[in-house]
Amino acid sequence: ERIRVTAYLVLTVFLGAFVWIIGAAWGWSWHGWLVIHFGFHDFAASGVVHGIAGIFTLGVLFRLGPRIGKYDRSGGARNFKPQNLHLTLMGLMIIFTGFYAFYAACLAITAGTAPGWANIYFSPATLSAITFTITMGFAGGFAGGYIFSKGDPFWTLSGGLAGVVTVSAGADIYQPSLVMILSFFAAGIAIWVGNFLAVRMRVDDAVGAVAVHGVMGFIG
Repeated sequence: ERIRVTAYLVLTVFLGAFVWIIGAAWGWSWHGWLVIHFGFHDFAASGVVHGIAGIFTLGVLFRLGPRIGKYDRSGGARNFKPQNLHLTLMGLMIIFTGFYAFYAACLAITAGTAPGWANIYFSPATLSAITFTITMGFAGGFAGGYIFSKGDPFWTLSGGLAGVVTVSAGADIYQPSLVMILSFFAAGIAIWVGNFLAVRMRVDDAVGAVAVHGVMGFIG
């Protein structure tokens, strides 16, 4: 009940056509100034896609205000459980499956050099290594989300996504063990940030976008 579809579309166009382009020019390009001067490495866009989108969302949420009934008279925050946990899980798996295509789209074909693929920084990369990384990232985040949230369904599922977002930046260079460690604790950080935003800052983020994408994107 907080936003009209037309307003949502306007924000989407503004973010996709202008804001993201600046981030990509700065850090998601071999000749971006963050890359040249600071050695910035963000292979699958943890920061320049997820981080920027999450912080953009935070600004929108400040303007929208909370959902009806989110906060009680004493100022306490209510938790809204998913109405259909099966559809929630299905939605997460659709997003997770889409990450495989997104990672593949971060590669370029280089017919003249082995193994025939390279990342946006023109370093050799393989599809199999990237696929394994994202799967490990989801597994670690899913496990971390379950443990740190003490079995909360929402954060267990969101923890898997937080893990993938966090390891996306270095998915082409991380060791599998490092991916598992990073994604596991990333879920815990995302849960803490999500609760902090809801309780202390009174920001009603229905799907945890700021914590899972914004904060974990920049941490990645």
